[in-house]
Amino acid sequence: MGSTINNTPDLFLSGRVVLSDGTPLTESVAIQTSCNGQKHTEGYTDPEGDFSIQFAGHTSSVMSSGIADADSSIRNGTSTNGDNTRDFRSCQILASLAGFSSDVIDLGPKYFGSGSIDVGRITLRRFGGVQGTTISASAAAAPSGATKAYFKGREDQKKDKWESAQKHFEEAVKIYPSYAPAWFELGRTQVLQNNVPGARESFEKARVADPKFVSPYQALAELAAREEHWAEVVQLTDTALTLNATDFPQFWFLNAIGNFDLHRLQPAEKSVREAIKLDGQHKMPKMEYLLGLILAQRQQYPEATEHMQRYLSMVSTPAEMADAQKQLSKLVQLSASAKLPATAKPSASTQTIK
Repeated sequence: MGSTINNTPDLFLSGRVVLSDGTPLTESVAIQTSCNGQKHTEGYTDPEGDFSIQFAGHTSSVMSSGIADADSSIRNGTSTNGDNTRDFRSCQILASLAGFSSDVIDLGPKYFGSGSIDVGRITLRRFGGVQGTTISASAAAAPSGATKAYFKGREDQKKDKWESAQKHFEEAVKIYPSYAPAWFELGRTQVLQNNVPGARESFEKARVADPKFVSPYQALAELAAREEHWAEVVQLTDTALTLNATDFPQFWFLNAIGNFDLHRLQPAEKSVREAIKLDGQHKMPKMEYLLGLILAQRQQYPEATEHMQRYLSMVSTPAEMADAQKQLSKLVQLSASAKLPATAKPSASTQTIK
C-alpha cells in the first residue's frame, strides 16, 4: 500500500555512523530526523555506530524526547499536520554528537516501497577549533582483543552486570593500557559498585591516556564535588572548558558551583550564565536556582527573583518547590528593603545543587 501524507507508515531506519578521520566510535550516538525544520531524536546507535530504529509517522509534539521539536516549531513558525503526522518523504536523517557536524541525508530518495530504509553511512566531522570530545583517539590503536573485551563490558553494563563488566574492562586495559574509553568505563562501573578510590584512579588513567578525552574530567569533577573539594572542581572544569567550551553546559555548571562555594561570585556568575545559554532544552533547572543565589549575594534582588521564579516554574517535586518558595520569600523581603541583611548563603554542595 502506498504511503500518503495522512497515512504515513511506520518505517525502520538502519545505517552506520562513522567518524571522518577513521577513529572508531566507543559510545552511542543520537539519531535524529528533521521534518519541516523540526528535529526529533528517533533513537541511538550501539557503541560501535550501527543503528536500526523505528521512524513513526505519527508523533506527539509533547513527547519527552520531542520537547525541542515543539520549541523549534514556535521559533520557525512551522508545525506538523493537524493530526501530528510526519511524512518521511519531507524528512532528513542525521547524527548528533557534541563537537561534530553530521551528514544530512534525505529519506525520500532512499525509499523503494518496503518497510525499511537503509540510509548507509552517516559521517561525523570534528568541528574546527574544538579539541575535546567524548570520542577518544586512543581507541583507533586498540588491538582487537582489547576492543572485543571493551564491547563485552558495554553489553554487560546494559544488563546491570557490573562485576562482569568490570572484569571485561580490566581485561581491555591490561591488553592495551592506553585505552582511555576502557579506563573511563571501568571507572563508571566502579562508581556504581561504590568503589570511589578505584574509580578515581581509573578516571585519572583515562585522562592521562588521552588528555583531549573530556568524559573523565566531568567524572573526576563530580567525585570532587561529592567531597566538597571545590578548588579541584574548578581546576578540572577549567581544563575541560579549554578543550571544549561550546558543547557541555554541565562543565560550566560544575565550574559555577565550585566558584560559588569558594565565594568567587563574579566567575561563578559568568559560568552559570554560559551554562544556561548552552542548555537550550532546560535539562538542568538548578542552573536558574544557582544564578538566583549568586545574584542575591550580589544584592541584585529583582533579577535574582526573576531567576528563582523561573526555576520554580521548571520543577515539580514538593521539596524543590518548597525550597524555591522559601528563597523567593527571602528575596521579596530583601527587595522591599535594601537595608535588610543579605540572605544567608545556602551551600551549593551536590546535595543541594546538581
